[in-house]
Amino acid sequence: MKEVKTELHKVTRISENQGVPVLIVANKQDLRNSLCCIEIEKLLAVGKLSSSTPWHLQLSGAVIGDGLKEIKRLEKLHDMIIKRRKILWPQKKKR
Repeated sequence: MKEVKTELHKVTRISENQGVPVLIVANKQDLRNSLCCIEIEKLLAVGKLSSSTPWHLQLSGAVIGDGLKEIKRLEKLHDMIIKRRKILWPQKKKR
């Protein structure tokens, strides 16, 4: 998790990635020792990501099928992309 946190924060700090939505998929939720949402958010320090980086954490467990419908539809990621486009569109018109 330490390495994931480091990479997540490094990638989201790159100027070209500012504002790009991030979908975090936490698989293996069917395992006994899996981390809950709050623990994952804390370990990845997602609250410390730039305020311009929208993110969503989706828990999933392929064995029992939990969260797979949500991942397949990717509605949350789509919503974040649409929101970003609406913000960027007026800026592009000014150029």
